Amino acid sequence: MMPTFEQLPGEPADSFAQLLVHRDSGPARLYSQTALATGSSVSTLRRRAEKWNWQKRLDVYDAEMLKTMELESTTEALRLHEKKLREFRDLQLVRARRLGQLAEQLMEFVHWSLLQHQQQGSILLGREISSVLSSSCKAVEMSMDIEAATLGVSELLGHDI
Repeated sequence: MMPTFEQLPGEPADSFAQLLVHRDSGPARLYSQTALATGSSVSTLRRRAEKWNWQKRLDVYDAEMLKTMELESTTEALRLHEKKLREFRDLQLVRARRLGQLAEQLMEFVHWSLLQHQQQGSILLGREISSVLSSSCKAVEMSMDIEAATLGVSELLGHDI
């Protein structure tokens, strides 16, 4: 939102128009540049500036512009940060769910393998079973931890998935 900048009561339109040209030159504005742009003399501009309090009005305007720019910049930075958090959260959820699926497939394989050995009358050694089951359980636990942590990011964002 642009700061307001209004013509003062009794201020001639041509004087206000020159002020607007001067204002729009930015904080490094010079009367000589405004004079050239408006076809006026520097002395006329200085007289009008003194009479209509241009410097004070421009100082207030510049301060408001800086504040507006800062707020817009902060808002944009927060929006970009939130977008990156969402992307990170979504990627982590996909990974966590994929890891969970792989862990479940591994557990299904262990179950199938045990049934195959049972049908063949062979026995798996304890360390083989425990190693595979341990890996499967760790993968399931990791996927749950990742998903829980990712959902925590959602809470920070104040949104549900």
